[in-house]
Amino acid sequence: MTPAQKEQFYKDYTAIVHKFNGEYGTAFVIDPITTFTDEYWLELRDFEEMLKGRISTSSVVIENKEVYAPSLVPKLVELQMGSHKIAIRVDGSFDTQLNANTPDGRQLFSALHSLSSEIEQGNGDWKQMGYDPSIVDQGRAYSITVTGYYSFHGVSSPHNFDIIYYCNKNGGIT
Repeated sequence: MTPAQKEQFYKDYTAIVHKFNGEYGTAFVIDPITTFTDEYWLELRDFEEMLKGRISTSSVVIENKEVYAPSLVPKLVELQMGSHKIAIRVDGSFDTQLNANTPDGRQLFSALHSLSSEIEQGNGDWKQMGYDPSIVDQGRAYSITVTGYYSFHGVSSPHNFDIIYYCNKNGGIT
């Protein structure tokens, strides 16, 4: 594909993205043309089909079966966009402390130090933009909303998902 053809396709892609955002209420953003690799250049019909598959998005948090020390606790989130699926690994770092005011004394969350995320399985790029944590259930759990942008085939889209970390009575985290 020549540079002139790429520029024309990019203009057409931009128009398609704007059309989808208006018709479906999506918030797709076309990535800069300089970030496009050869595999991103699709026929216009295929580009539209790819976007249609990303309109309906859902996320599922895979609950931990293992108990982790508070210093590094992974969680997996599956992000499903049509037939396209990725797994995002979210790593949290926490502190817990013994609370003698609870029956039998137990560990509760006391702090969230950091939360990071990255794609563990699948294609594309994920950029975490932020997170909003809340201690819930009297300190036994952290409910966290993670926000970020997923980019695939030259189009980025915003995504939010909620995860919950649980602290057991001994300070182990799931």
